[in-house]
Amino acid sequence: MMPSNLSALHTEDEILIAFETANILADLRFGAMRVAHTLQSAEKLDLAECFDVALVDMNLGSGELITEIGMSLKKRGSPVVFASG
Repeated sequence: MMPSNLSALHTEDEILIAFETANILADLRFGAMRVAHTLQSAEKLDLAECFDVALVDMNLGSGELITEIGMSLKKRGSPVVFASG
């Protein structure tokens, strides 16, 4: 089965979690997934693209809190899932 045109943004500093999430989204037929490992890369992607869904890790390793990115994505119409753990 072919991937769809659905796209996702995943902010995640743990590479293994990012890989697993990419596999799950591929199984769900998402055609494009972007991963942001830092606040700066998340900001760039937020400004450059529109996403069908965003999975936002609230704490990117070095204490970078990215609540504002999630709120920006939501304002632009992307459903956002906030996660931490």
